[in-house]
Amino acid sequence: MGLDSPETLTLAHRRSVFHERSGGPRDGATMSTSVHTVLLSTRCKVDEAEVPRFCFLLPPISISISIISVPRELPCWQLQYWLRRLRYESNFEIALLATPIMEKERELSMNEPTRHHKTAMEIVKEIAARIRHYKPKTILRVGIDGADGVGKTVFADMLARAIETQGRPVIRASVDGFHNSSEDRYRLGRTSPEGFYRDSYNYAELRKVLLDPLGPGGSRVYCPAIFDHTTNSTLPLFWSLAKQDAVLVFDGIFLHRRELRDVWNLSIFLDASFDVTIPRGAARGPAWGTPDVHEPSNQRYIEGQRLYLRDNDPQALAHIVIDYSDFTNPIITACRWPI
Repeated sequence: MGLDSPETLTLAHRRSVFHERSGGPRDGATMSTSVHTVLLSTRCKVDEAEVPRFCFLLPPISISISIISVPRELPCWQLQYWLRRLRYESNFEIALLATPIMEKERELSMNEPTRHHKTAMEIVKEIAARIRHYKPKTILRVGIDGADGVGKTVFADMLARAIETQGRPVIRASVDGFHNSSEDRYRLGRTSPEGFYRDSYNYAELRKVLLDPLGPGGSRVYCPAIFDHTTNSTLPLFWSLAKQDAVLVFDGIFLHRRELRDVWNLSIFLDASFDVTIPRGAARGPAWGTPDVHEPSNQRYIEGQRLYLRDNDPQALAHIVIDYSDFTNPIITACRWPI
């Protein structure tokens, strides 16, 4: 984009409008004013004087502009991470004139979220390297959270393999092994978003047979799954004894609910809009539904997950948040290492 002629980029997933001059924001800067938007990268400075003036350059369409006061030295990546939550909850148009800070690119560690390109495998290996040396005689519980279809299972499988390669034993499990029966799941109706959010999983049994035994003071005797939702039947209980340095890698939706949020030594939230996750999930096969985000059959799942996002704010609770909209270009948008 040219320095003298602001251009508009429309993000299809929420029709958000981002106006910028020059090459776009970069990482490491601070924001003096925040605007409802989805930032494309993380080094930009808003020119407060130019935002109102620039609005007159917009085409004659209905547009809603919201400017919010934030601390003047708020790191731009933190503002970006906070603003990204809005796209799950609102449909709006946004205008922002950003002046990029032209500085020499610098490498940042994972402790400082960055726009430096890393593959998913590189990110996974860095996480595994951290885990390798953390409390080597303690069982760790790692949760991989995110919307249906975002890519949790594949990411968790990669992480499990990387941890094993680093030398720690891994226990691999998923919330899918702890579904409630269909009678309980659909007690509010087969199209109910609240039913999807409230009644899908048996959290009491999940904690009883897996998470708590692997926690501090636990017996280390665990069962990785209790229910097969495809047959709507209970599974035989297979008990195992975890090694003292084992790492549980557990994936699933809703992992930052109040019932679970205190169990994770490390939690990762894979983030992407429903315009990405619904088609991605449907690509797994006919049993996974239609790729059309607006299809009525998808609304139970989309709205149920919106309830979860609003009630629990998992992006704020997760230790690591990764924009997983593009498998080939995952972006760490928040990182608060507990280990």
